[in-house]
Amino acid sequence: MTKAIGIAVPAMQHRVRTALLAIVAGAAMAACGGGAQTTENPQASSGGSNNDTQYAGPAVRDADVLKFQQEFWTNAKGTDRCGSCHNEVTAQVPMFVRNDDINLAYD
Repeated sequence: MTKAIGIAVPAMQHRVRTALLAIVAGAAMAACGGGAQTTENPQASSGGSNNDTQYAGPAVRDADVLKFQQEFWTNAKGTDRCGSCHNEVTAQVPMFVRNDDINLAYD
């Protein structure tokens, strides 16, 4: 009989642990709901002069150039940023914010 009790106790402890884990996980998931409401931040003005002209050069050649244009070039092209020097007019190398061809700016 002692051998049967010795085997049954670990199996029962495993079931109890599993049940407790399920209860704790369920309570944690229920606590994650809701939260504070979010509000949009107003656009901050840079205070300097910007290069607000729209890009009118050739179309982007692939997804990498498009991502470069969306994530980096648009923010860096301003004359109060990199666009004051690193463009096709002033020719400061590297010319990564040129307005005439985004593909060349990426290269």
